[in-house]
Amino acid sequence: MGMKSHEERWTGPVATGAIYGAMAWLAYFTVEAWFTIIIPWALKPGHDYTPVHWGLTLILLFLYPAIGAVSGGIIGLGYARLGGKGTHGGASPLRPVVVLTVIAGFDLNLLIHLSISAPSVMLVLLVSVAMAVLIVRTARAGDASGRLATAASPWPAAALLVGIMWLIKEFSSGYHLPAKLALVAAYISVVIIVSIVVRRAAAGRSRAPARGLAAYVPAAVVTAVIGAFPGQAPLIDHSAPAGGAAPPAGPNVVLITIDTVRADHLSVYGYDRDTSPNLKKFSEKATLYARSFANSDMTLSSHASLF
Repeated sequence: MGMKSHEERWTGPVATGAIYGAMAWLAYFTVEAWFTIIIPWALKPGHDYTPVHWGLTLILLFLYPAIGAVSGGIIGLGYARLGGKGTHGGASPLRPVVVLTVIAGFDLNLLIHLSISAPSVMLVLLVSVAMAVLIVRTARAGDASGRLATAASPWPAAALLVGIMWLIKEFSSGYHLPAKLALVAAYISVVIIVSIVVRRAAAGRSRAPARGLAAYVPAAVVTAVIGAFPGQAPLIDHSAPAGGAAPPAGPNVVLITIDTVRADHLSVYGYDRDTSPNLKKFSEKATLYARSFANSDMTLSSHASLF
């Protein structure tokens, strides 16, 4: 009987941590898929959309919750060794703590790839640190179902991390830091307000880990289906009429450059040998510039000066 009690003391927090970890990473998968696959597919023209292989989407659907379950189980084991007793009405400190694994994974990926500028990276990391501090406070205060729980929930955490990164990459690349801060602040406000409204609407419902996992899985599966099939091929660019090219928005210019050619060795400029007969013929109906000079004696800098 004593052995059974000992096992329950260990398996309860471990199982709870594993379930909450899977939930957190499923939420992250869902939000990430929407921001990196589905929304760009819907907003960008076909020629500017980079498709993601459907197989990768399905692999991540299973890989992410597996990572969450393992990391959450490890956290639960540590919690049990420190004397934790699992949950009470679903309000376990493990619920916010496992979100830290999502933040850590996101930050590690951000630092490895560095797909945005250094100031933008620092801004995203600052938001991550602020969320981590709120999560730790939530866990230490035992407020997993109270006021601070909104900031420590997987959905707003994932929405803040991925959404801020997406906004910076897609909409603020040409803006200065104050404009980026204003955009990020507005987005954070919207996420927090929506999270509070949703949390109040769901007040009184069961927060048991198994019930929560059952609610997260369908959202992730539906997202994977949307992202893996209709969203993985580039959209057709409807700006061009059928059977013909779209009318140019500006001047229709074709630029042809010939590298390492001297003007005094071209027949179009009076050279004795007929080295450029086609250019000479073309110049009869075009404008020929007799005093045009290169800005440099190097190919790279000369061509760069054309634009």
